[in-house]
Amino acid sequence: MSAVLVGDRAFLFGSPWARNVPETFFIVDLNTMQVEIGPLEFNYLKWDSKAVYDGKFIYVIIGYNTVLKVPPKGIYQINPQTLQHSFIPVENLGK
Repeated sequence: MSAVLVGDRAFLFGSPWARNVPETFFIVDLNTMQVEIGPLEFNYLKWDSKAVYDGKFIYVIIGYNTVLKVPPKGIYQINPQTLQHSFIPVENLGK
C-alpha cells in the first residue's frame, strides 16, 4: 500500500487485501475521518503500487502482479482536485 497527502486528504493506493477489493483508491478526509472510494478503476493498482505527489498531480507506479506474473506497464497521473486521470505507458518499467 502507498499513500500521499494532498492538503487535508490522504490518498491510499493498493490494498493489503488483494482479493475481493476493487482496483481503485481510497481518499480519507483527515478532518472528518470519512473515507471515499475513488470513482475510477485501475489495472493492477493493488499490487504494491507506489505513489508520489508533485504539488499538482499524483503519480502512481503500477506494482508487479505477483500472482499473474504481470510486470507494470506504466504510470497513472491523477489530478487530486478533479480525479481526472491519464495513463502514461512506460516500456521495460518492470525490468
